[in-house]
Amino acid sequence: MHDSYAIFNYFLCPDSYFLAKKKLNNGYYDIAISEFLFLKEHCLCRDYKERIKLDLVYAYYKIGKLFQAKMEIDNFLYSYFHSCMLEYVLYMRGLINVKLDYIISDMCFSKGYINENFIYAKLAFLNFTKLVSQYPNTKYLLNVDYYLFYLKEKLSKNELSIIEFYDKKCAYTAVINRVEGMLFNFYDMQSSYIGLLYMEKAYRKLGLCNQADKIMNMIVFY
Repeated sequence: MHDSYAIFNYFLCPDSYFLAKKKLNNGYYDIAISEFLFLKEHCLCRDYKERIKLDLVYAYYKIGKLFQAKMEIDNFLYSYFHSCMLEYVLYMRGLINVKLDYIISDMCFSKGYINENFIYAKLAFLNFTKLVSQYPNTKYLLNVDYYLFYLKEKLSKNELSIIEFYDKKCAYTAVINRVEGMLFNFYDMQSSYIGLLYMEKAYRKLGLCNQADKIMNMIVFY
């Protein structure tokens, strides 16, 4: 048994991997997944095991099995936390969370109610922010910038709706706190400018005119 495993790993594992990879590249995702899962179980070569996990992430992502893809990413990060492929893993994690956010939004729209679950949008924002922080010259920068703008716009609008809710309830301290968080994460969004207007109003309602004047100066030069 030991000899047969050695023969498989030395001679057959590379060939089997590249055959499965070819099927993945040709769009036969389900077949590729079956073959990668077999290889994942039997291939002992570290270099190939690392590639197999990454290919499973991509294949699961392509067929919409997003939670399986997330699980493979978690397993990969646990086993290969010093991998040279962490840039790709962060990128894929962001894409998966964006896709999950799309799915939830579409489900809410089809049922006629507003999506109030922004957990995956927030996770994707954190993933892509971490990616550009750790890899400023990442080869995925063009796509990441697009997704970051989309996510910042979506999340800042959601924050603004919460600020408006607190303003209607005259919860002015809560308004100030939410706007501060909004400015930290989404300073360059239009919603943040509107948030500043609520913040200035909140300070005046609390009798903190000096702070309100400072915010007004920010608004003038925003």
